[in-house]
Amino acid sequence: MKNSMLDVHNMLVATMEELRQEDMSPEQAENVIKRADATVKVGNAIVGNARVVLDAQRLALEHGSAFDDKAVPMLTARKLD
Repeated sequence: MKNSMLDVHNMLVATMEELRQEDMSPEQAENVIKRADATVKVGNAIVGNARVVLDAQRLALEHGSAFDDKAVPMLTARKLD
């Protein structure tokens, strides 16, 4: 797993595609649904964290600070040093 919002998006889309498979047994479908539920929960936590970081950056900008791209690597896909 990588560290950007695009990676989260791609994982959620892949999960959705997996859910659309029609040739699964009931047991396979149950496992896919459980993984999808977990993926959505983790994705929501990641998005919530990104929202907090963005809100902090927005507040800093409103009070005269510059945007700090080092503080938002999950949004920019920038590697941490």
